[in-house]
Amino acid sequence: MESCYTDGGKITISYEDEIVEHQKLDGELTFLKTKKLDIQNPYLIFGVGIKPNIDDFRKVLTHL
Repeated sequence: MESCYTDGGKITISYEDEIVEHQKLDGELTFLKTKKLDIQNPYLIFGVGIKPNIDDFRKVLTHL
């Protein structure tokens, strides 16, 4: 299933990662830093697990 998403090169899946920093401009997420990646202009972030770390993004995700 992973290769269905990643074969085009536009999507990266990062396992066992954690958000460590983010930047917003005018309410829009412009940068996301995880322990493994630096992502400019991220499109969508979601987590699967026991307790996803989405507190900083809860307002944005509930308005989609």
